[in-house]
Amino acid sequence: MYFPLADVLVHPLILAAIGFLVGVMGGFFGVGGSFIAGPAMFFVGVPMNFVVGTDLAHIVGKSVVAAKRHRTLGHVDIKLGLLMVLGTMVGVEMGAQVVEFLKAKEAAEMVIGLLYIVILITISLFTGWEARRSIVMMRTEKIAAKDALGFKSITRRVRAIRIPPLVRLPNSGIESISL
Repeated sequence: MYFPLADVLVHPLILAAIGFLVGVMGGFFGVGGSFIAGPAMFFVGVPMNFVVGTDLAHIVGKSVVAAKRHRTLGHVDIKLGLLMVLGTMVGVEMGAQVVEFLKAKEAAEMVIGLLYIVILITISLFTGWEARRSIVMMRTEKIAAKDALGFKSITRRVRAIRIPPLVRLPNSGIESISL
């Protein structure tokens, strides 16, 4: 399959295999699959800026379906969602402008690739740290798994920040938090 914008030729069965692997991992482990889809697309030759854009489009589709389902269950805070959408729109536009700047300097592939690796490693390290800390808490304090959050102290510190404007999100159980 030829992708003219990216000037890349990738066999459709490879793309289907990547999608299948992401689906199996998502169903089996409950993960989104971006940590597999992104590197896999890059490995088969898709340029990193197209990997990021394609992965975001994939995420949007899944998110719309999941949000609709959770909304029917009453698990969606519309106000929080709108705040996040607004922040996401600003962030995406800023990120796209940085990518265009890097492309003009012919540094997009290297910078985006390295940044992507750093982000994935950081998330992996944090997840491992949080999991280890939760396991230790469960063993030493004899608490239930559902109550073992290794980053509760971080959450308390973030919620203690009081920089105006403060936003109330009662549907999410948040009295007030800095925007």
